[in-house]
Amino acid sequence: NLDKGGGKCISHGGGKRCKTEDCENLSVGGGLCIRHGGGKRCQEDGCKKADAGGGLCVAHGGGRRCTVEGCDKLDKGGGTCRAHGGARRCQVDGC
Repeated sequence: NLDKGGGKCISHGGGKRCKTEDCENLSVGGGLCIRHGGGKRCQEDGCKKADAGGGLCVAHGGGRRCTVEGCDKLDKGGGTCRAHGGARRCQVDGC
């Protein structure tokens, strides 16, 4: 993993954190995490959700979509949604 500050990766405490008290999330802009108002916002009128890509939140069509024909779910990794094999799986036997 890449060093994001202090000789550590993000998972082990590297990188800047949200400046909101008791918040351990990563800072994504203005010293705040997405939950506390950092980062870009959806450009749909009246929406205050985080930009998921393309200037829109997930609810308004932002973010990458599953590449399986006819599926409009979110890409969870590798170009597919969870139902089509995307996302990391638990490594525990039988899970």
